[in-house]
Amino acid sequence: DALRFTEAEFRGDSELVLRAIRSDGTALRYVGEAMRGDRDFVLAALRANSEALPYVPIELWRDQDFAQRVLDASGDAWRFAPQTLRDERSFLLAALRSPASGEALACVAETLWSDQSFVLEAVEANPRALG
Repeated sequence: DALRFTEAEFRGDSELVLRAIRSDGTALRYVGEAMRGDRDFVLAALRANSEALPYVPIELWRDQDFAQRVLDASGDAWRFAPQTLRDERSFLLAALRSPASGEALACVAETLWSDQSFVLEAVEANPRALG
Protein backbone atom coordinates (compact mmCIF):
# COMPACT_ATOMS: atom_id res chain seq x y z
CA ASP A 1 0.00 0.00 0.00
CA ALA A 2 3.02 2.31 0.17
CA LEU A 3 2.61 3.19 -3.50
CA ARG A 4 -0.94 4.34 -2.82
CA PHE A 5 0.37 7.21 -0.71
CA THR A 6 3.28 8.08 -2.98
CA GLU A 7 3.26 11.36 -4.89
CA ALA A 8 2.05 11.06 -8.48
CA GLU A 9 5.43 12.12 -9.87
CA PHE A 10 7.11 9.12 -8.23
CA ARG A 11 4.42 6.74 -9.48
CA GLY A 12 5.71 7.52 -12.98
CA ASP A 13 9.16 6.15 -12.15
CA SER A 14 9.04 2.60 -13.50
CA GLU A 15 12.03 1.38 -11.48
CA LEU A 16 10.55 2.66 -8.23
CA VAL A 17 7.14 1.22 -9.09
CA LEU A 18 8.61 -2.19 -9.97
CA ARG A 19 10.42 -2.25 -6.63
CA ALA A 20 7.12 -1.54 -4.88
CA ILE A 21 5.37 -4.27 -6.88
CA ARG A 22 8.17 -6.73 -6.12
CA SER A 23 7.39 -6.38 -2.41
CA ASP A 24 3.60 -6.01 -2.83
CA GLY A 25 1.93 -7.19 -6.03
CA THR A 26 -1.28 -5.34 -5.21
CA ALA A 27 0.62 -2.08 -5.79
CA LEU A 28 -0.13 -2.42 -9.52
CA ARG A 29 -3.61 -1.08 -8.83
CA TYR A 30 -2.12 2.29 -7.81
CA VAL A 31 0.04 2.72 -10.89
CA GLY A 32 -0.98 5.44 -13.33
CA GLU A 33 -3.09 4.54 -16.36
CA ALA A 34 -0.23 5.04 -18.83
CA MET A 35 1.97 2.53 -17.00
CA ARG A 36 -0.89 0.08 -16.41
CA GLY A 37 -1.64 0.22 -20.13
CA ASP A 38 1.97 -0.49 -21.11
CA ARG A 39 2.10 -4.20 -21.82
CA ASP A 40 5.89 -4.45 -21.41
CA PHE A 41 5.73 -2.73 -18.03
CA VAL A 42 2.86 -4.95 -16.85
CA LEU A 43 4.71 -8.09 -18.01
CA ALA A 44 7.75 -6.91 -16.04
CA ALA A 45 5.50 -6.29 -13.03
CA LEU A 46 4.07 -9.81 -13.31
CA ARG A 47 7.57 -11.28 -13.53
CA ALA A 48 8.44 -9.31 -10.39
CA ASN A 49 5.36 -10.48 -8.49
CA SER A 50 2.53 -12.66 -9.76
CA GLU A 51 0.25 -11.25 -7.05
CA ALA A 52 -0.25 -8.35 -9.46
CA LEU A 53 -2.36 -10.59 -11.75
CA PRO A 54 -5.76 -9.46 -10.44
CA TYR A 55 -4.88 -5.85 -11.31
CA VAL A 56 -4.03 -6.37 -14.98
CA PRO A 57 -6.34 -4.14 -17.04
CA ILE A 58 -8.93 -5.94 -19.18
CA GLU A 59 -7.64 -4.11 -22.27
CA LEU A 60 -4.31 -5.90 -21.94
CA TRP A 61 -5.97 -9.28 -21.46
CA ARG A 62 -7.76 -8.73 -24.78
CA ASP A 63 -4.38 -8.54 -26.55
CA GLN A 64 -3.89 -12.19 -27.56
CA ASP A 65 -0.10 -11.98 -27.62
CA PHE A 66 -0.04 -10.41 -24.14
CA ALA A 67 -2.51 -12.97 -22.77
CA GLN A 68 -0.49 -15.85 -24.21
CA ARG A 69 2.74 -14.50 -22.70
CA VAL A 70 1.07 -14.20 -19.30
CA LEU A 71 -0.42 -17.68 -19.60
CA ASP A 72 2.97 -19.12 -20.62
CA ALA A 73 4.61 -17.53 -17.59
CA SER A 74 1.97 -18.66 -15.13
CA GLY A 75 -0.27 -21.62 -15.90
CA ASP A 76 -3.00 -20.48 -13.53
CA ALA A 77 -3.06 -16.87 -14.77
CA TRP A 78 -6.32 -17.61 -16.62
CA ARG A 79 -8.07 -17.48 -13.23
CA PHE A 80 -7.45 -13.75 -13.04
CA ALA A 81 -8.70 -12.86 -16.50
CA PRO A 82 -12.14 -11.25 -16.61
CA GLN A 83 -15.03 -13.73 -16.84
CA THR A 84 -16.05 -12.37 -20.23
CA LEU A 85 -12.63 -13.36 -21.52
CA ARG A 86 -12.72 -16.77 -19.83
CA ASP A 87 -15.91 -17.45 -21.77
CA GLU A 88 -14.18 -16.84 -25.11
CA ARG A 89 -13.10 -19.83 -27.15
CA SER A 90 -9.77 -18.34 -28.29
CA PHE A 91 -8.75 -17.43 -24.74
CA LEU A 92 -9.59 -20.88 -23.39
CA LEU A 93 -7.60 -22.54 -26.15
CA ALA A 94 -4.65 -20.26 -25.35
CA ALA A 95 -4.97 -21.23 -21.67
CA LEU A 96 -4.97 -24.91 -22.60
CA ARG A 97 -1.76 -24.45 -24.62
CA SER A 98 0.10 -23.09 -21.61
CA PRO A 99 1.91 -25.15 -18.97
CA ALA A 100 -0.06 -26.27 -15.88
CA SER A 101 -3.34 -25.39 -17.54
CA GLY A 102 -5.36 -28.48 -16.71
CA GLU A 103 -7.70 -26.64 -14.38
CA ALA A 104 -8.64 -24.21 -17.15
CA LEU A 105 -11.02 -26.89 -18.32
CA ALA A 106 -13.13 -26.32 -15.23
CA CYS A 107 -14.26 -22.95 -16.55
CA VAL A 108 -15.25 -24.11 -20.03
CA ALA A 109 -18.88 -23.27 -20.71
CA GLU A 110 -21.21 -26.17 -21.44
CA THR A 111 -21.99 -24.73 -24.86
CA LEU A 112 -18.34 -25.12 -25.85
CA TRP A 113 -18.25 -28.76 -24.74
CA SER A 114 -21.09 -29.46 -27.14
CA ASP A 115 -19.10 -27.86 -29.96
CA GLN A 116 -17.19 -30.71 -31.60
CA SER A 117 -14.63 -28.41 -33.24
CA PHE A 118 -13.81 -26.82 -29.84
CA VAL A 119 -13.33 -30.24 -28.23
CA LEU A 120 -10.99 -31.30 -31.06
CA GLU A 121 -9.01 -28.05 -30.78
CA ALA A 122 -8.85 -28.42 -26.98
CA VAL A 123 -7.43 -31.93 -27.27
CA GLU A 124 -4.97 -30.77 -29.91
CA ALA A 125 -3.89 -27.86 -27.68
CA ASN A 126 -3.58 -30.08 -24.63
CA PRO A 127 -3.85 -33.87 -25.03
CA ARG A 128 -4.69 -34.12 -21.31
CA ALA A 129 -7.81 -32.01 -21.90
CA LEU A 130 -10.16 -34.95 -21.67
CA GLY A 131 -8.53 -36.60 -18.71
